[in-house]
Amino acid sequence: MRPTCPANVDPDQVAARLPSLEALQLVAHEPAAVRHVRVFGATAELAWIPSRAARAGQPGPDRPAFRGDAAERILAGETLHREGPFTVTPNRYPFAPQLALLWAEPAQREASVELLGTAFAWAWRHGGTALLNSIGAASSIPRAHVHVTPEQLPFLDQLDEEPLAAEWLPRTDSVVFVRKRIPCWFVGVRGAAADVARAVHALQLRRSSASFTLVARDRTAWLVPRTLETAPGFPHPLGSAEAWGRWCYLREEDFARAEPAQLEQALVASGMRCAAGSTA
Repeated sequence: MRPTCPANVDPDQVAARLPSLEALQLVAHEPAAVRHVRVFGATAELAWIPSRAARAGQPGPDRPAFRGDAAERILAGETLHREGPFTVTPNRYPFAPQLALLWAEPAQREASVELLGTAFAWAWRHGGTALLNSIGAASSIPRAHVHVTPEQLPFLDQLDEEPLAAEWLPRTDSVVFVRKRIPCWFVGVRGAAADVARAVHALQLRRSSASFTLVARDRTAWLVPRTLETAPGFPHPLGSAEAWGRWCYLREEDFARAEPAQLEQALVASGMRCAAGSTA
């Protein structure tokens, strides 16, 4: 029997026992082409990654309502490391360098506080990024797992932000809440990994959208509530990679003709709209 997550896991202690991402045998990130554009005034990367077209169970209107347990198959055949209730596997179709997946027992549809905190601490220990998609927001597997990479991208740093105060925010003095000054909600939670995980989990329970994406880097987790999985302006389901600043294209023709205005339209249409200073 696999161990299960105890309550009050110390994510920094667990992350210290997890291997370095450089030491793991991970699939190389090899985009066929890359170019850069400005989205809401920040640098975004467009990457043509044709290998990702081979992913099974890709999101979209034609995938079946139910499918076999892909997560169990991955954990049974691709595990690289186990640390208590946490399991590390490679991403077979990576969108970032040295990209690993972190899973937790028991199986969960949305990430627990323990899984979130451990993923944040592991990524930040390597100066990197943790990324998560829910079903309905580009995830191809309906079991919670977090992508972890040592890479950082400049997009989120370059977007203007402002303090966020709202009655719906969790009541805590251990984190700082901010938001990006763009026309859709990017809610930032800033602090230590364990504190950020608790606040993000509370926000997950308070959101009114069914789906969300999450990007955590540099002691800040950005929660993006979602309304559409695929939006006008981008031909594929939008996920945490796009919120992070890397737009992943499967077809060269889509990659070649993408324009910044289309990407801005896709972010706003797929997210939940807000205005500067808005709290709801």
